[in-house]
Amino acid sequence: MNGIIKYAGDLLVIMLVAFPPFLYLYRYLYDKIKNVFLRIALYAVYWAGTLYFSNVLPAASVLFLIYRSRKESIYHRNDEEGEDSRQRKFNLDCTGWRWKFSIKNFIKIALWGIPIKYAVTYINLLFIEVLSKLKITLTNQEVVNQFLKSDVFQSIVLSMLVVVCAPIVEEFVFRFWLYDRLLKNRIGTFFAAILTSLLFMAAHFNVQGAVTFFLIGIINCFIYDRYGYWGAVANHFMFNFTSAILLILIKFLNIPV
Repeated sequence: MNGIIKYAGDLLVIMLVAFPPFLYLYRYLYDKIKNVFLRIALYAVYWAGTLYFSNVLPAASVLFLIYRSRKESIYHRNDEEGEDSRQRKFNLDCTGWRWKFSIKNFIKIALWGIPIKYAVTYINLLFIEVLSKLKITLTNQEVVNQFLKSDVFQSIVLSMLVVVCAPIVEEFVFRFWLYDRLLKNRIGTFFAAILTSLLFMAAHFNVQGAVTFFLIGIINCFIYDRYGYWGAVANHFMFNFTSAILLILIKFLNIPV
């Protein structure tokens, strides 16, 4: 029964994280494809693929939408009714500086992510120590357990999902959509960062890593405001990359955890 509840919880998180990219993909396909049946088929592929491949299709959709917006400036044009398309719901304007990708800045912020990772990890260890003293049962994050039990091919797939796809999707959902688009102008930068970081923490569904996820959420809100979407992705990428390397060492050196 506990296994079913846990699986349902994980599935719910995946669906919720996949929903914001779908809203923008829906708007784009609605504007670009007039054939209703083709649109429905593409929507079905998105959700079926999300259920089967986790965050691969949401990540691919985010990259596709960013690319199309920046390349063609689609969302800057006026539609047939004279409405500025930037004001239309779920149209994505990626022509600003926040969406500009720079390999130099990406590498720089990713390298900054290494000391950030270890500082956050140290703080989280103090939190774990407190939980241990309180006799609270601690468990690994489910993806960690899956990785440690997986074969080589499965380990590679999981690494790609965690290191590449997760940062692309989660920064779009939590930093762009929730923090910037929905909350910041309504409740202010400080409270928006706190709330989205709490939601980011809850989405990872693990008490043992709660402080880590919350602090990374706060830090990535700051990075997003200062360096844009790809800056937040870079820090998230390095955080997950170093975690994946550690898990690989634990797995193949048979280090007990």
